[in-house]
Amino acid sequence: MMLSRLARIYFRKILAILLRFRLYPVGIIGDIGQAFLHLSLNRRDRDLTIFFWHLVTKDEDGNYDTTRDIITYRFTRLPFGLTCSTFLLSATIRELADMYKAEFPTAAALVDNSIFMDYLVAGAENDDCVTNFTTSLYT
Repeated sequence: MMLSRLARIYFRKILAILLRFRLYPVGIIGDIGQAFLHLSLNRRDRDLTIFFWHLVTKDEDGNYDTTRDIITYRFTRLPFGLTCSTFLLSATIRELADMYKAEFPTAAALVDNSIFMDYLVAGAENDDCVTNFTTSLYT
């Protein structure tokens, strides 16, 4: 079976991350899916995430009624599930790692080399290395 060029690139990246993970006695695994909610959309890009909703009202009997009035909503944060969401998250994380590599060289290198989509898979020599890594991430 022939894999597409993109599939081969992803396969190599995942394989490299998993092999590096296996080199160390202590594993670090994280799902940073909530990070999508921390990425703000630029005001000029918010119209690209527009959606419409029918106004729902509640009458005095407690019944809900959908009206013909339509409300326009725009996302202000990066929504999970867009085709570009994982790319934008990954690019943002790599940009932040690059920005702070002088201040946190170990954590920046680990983040840059160990993230695939919204997962972090890395390893460390001992518990102290993990503590130093997580401390530098939360500082």
